[in-house]
Amino acid sequence: AKNSDKKVFAEIDDLIFTPEYPAAHESYGGSISSNQYRNLCIDYPLRVGVLNAADEVIVSTSVLSEYCRQYLNDSKKTIHILNNLPLDSLITASKSLKKIINLRKDNEGIQIVITSGTLSHKQILNETIFPVLANILESHRTVKLLVIGHIDIGSELKKFGQRIQSIPFSDYSTYLDLLTTSDIALVPLEVHPTTHGKSAIKWMEASLCGVTCICSPVRAYTDVISHGETGLIAETAEEWHQAIIQLLEDPSKMRLIAEKARNHANNLFDSEMGREFWRNQIWKPISTTTTAADRPCKKV
Repeated sequence: AKNSDKKVFAEIDDLIFTPEYPAAHESYGGSISSNQYRNLCIDYPLRVGVLNAADEVIVSTSVLSEYCRQYLNDSKKTIHILNNLPLDSLITASKSLKKIINLRKDNEGIQIVITSGTLSHKQILNETIFPVLANILESHRTVKLLVIGHIDIGSELKKFGQRIQSIPFSDYSTYLDLLTTSDIALVPLEVHPTTHGKSAIKWMEASLCGVTCICSPVRAYTDVISHGETGLIAETAEEWHQAIIQLLEDPSKMRLIAEKARNHANNLFDSEMGREFWRNQIWKPISTTTTAADRPCKKV
């Protein structure tokens, strides 16, 4: 591309280009082997090499922009921040919902959902979330739990039998259909530089689907959530327990938070921003500071 005088963008959505990546092996909760973990640890120089080779970089969060600025060789390289934006299927699912505040009248049959599309972030589930959920299901006999994706529920939860539904990793439309049946989404992450750099995708998806979120205090979520207004933030087991109880015992507040979060997510993740960004890039001439002759060329 460079030899043809084409502008090159490198786009990255995770903090996988610094020595901080990955988080500690223990955080995977036994879901990957030591060899797999070692391979993750040695990959980051390849990724930062791609970022350095590109003309401009696109990231999805301010945290990633800050880290790029530290690790790029060219301190003046252009870095764009473009939020991850909802797919058309998510927009359609959100528009199909009725006004959230009218969806539920009481706390009977409230469903909590936890989801995972990867093998990471399992230690916090095993050590914090599963014990909390066991207590909740014991004390609130009408509450149900939906588990979607790469999650093996702990032994303390299996005794609740039919009140827990486990769905394997599925296609996106199925995931959204399941998500819209829930009331409270739990988004637990260990606090680590890599999780601070994540995008608020799970909050965006849940909020657009009318589900109230409780999230860990990583910047991925603290940067977009106003605690008590557009979601709840919890770190310790006691905070997770209290946050869930607060929503279970005050369904009207739960619905109000969901409604505010949905409006906020629609404003933050407006697909028009992406279209406008690429319209501007397509019509912008390539920088004249370098030419094809100036760029490194390797014969093959």
